[in-house]
Amino acid sequence: MKLELIVNTFSKGNAEKILRIPPLSNILLCALGHLGRQMLESMKGKLALELIKWSGPPGSIVKINFDGVYDGCHYKLASGIVSKNAEGIALLSYSETQKEVPSAFAAEALACRKVVQIGIEMQWLKIIIEGDSLAIIKKCQSKSQDRSQVGEYIHDIHKIIDKFNNIVFKYTPRSENGLAYILATKSLKKTEEFYLLKNFSG
Repeated sequence: MKLELIVNTFSKGNAEKILRIPPLSNILLCALGHLGRQMLESMKGKLALELIKWSGPPGSIVKINFDGVYDGCHYKLASGIVSKNAEGIALLSYSETQKEVPSAFAAEALACRKVVQIGIEMQWLKIIIEGDSLAIIKKCQSKSQDRSQVGEYIHDIHKIIDKFNNIVFKYTPRSENGLAYILATKSLKKTEEFYLLKNFSG
C-alpha cells in the first residue's frame, strides 16, 4: 500500500528518490565519506546549545526540524533534517544537496517536501514538522491552491497530507532550528550528503 501511494502521489523521478531512502529495519548508519561522523564531532558545542533551546514534542509524537541553505551563485540547495522524540533523542539526521534550484524560496520548499517524504517512509504515527521559513510553513498549513513559484512543491506536500492526517506544520525561529541549519550549511560547504538513522530493530 505504501509503495502504491508513493508511486501514485509523486512523479516517476520523485517516487524513485523516495523509494531509495533506506528502510528502518535495515539501516544503522549510511555515511558518505565519513561526513556524518565529522559533522557530529565538529558540532558538539553547538549541539549542547541546541538541546537547551529545543522543546520536545508531547507523548509519542516525533518532531522533525528542517532547513534549506541556498547557494545563489551555483543555484544549489543543501537540506538539513533532524528528527527527535519527546525525550530529545535524535532518531534521524539527514542532509543532501541538490543542483539547479532556482531560488532560496524554492530551496526551503524542496527541503520541506523532503521532510514529508522521509516522515512517510519512517512510518511515524504522528509528526510535527518545524521550519524557520514562515512563508513556506503557512503555505503548507493552507488548504488553498498555491500559485506561487513554489506551487508545484507545495502541491506535492498537500497531496500527502490530504491522505495522512498525522502531519502538523509549525513555524519555529532560527534560534530553535539551529541543528538543521548547521547540517545544511556544512553539507553545502563540503558538497557531501549523509544519512544517520537510529536502529530500533533490536
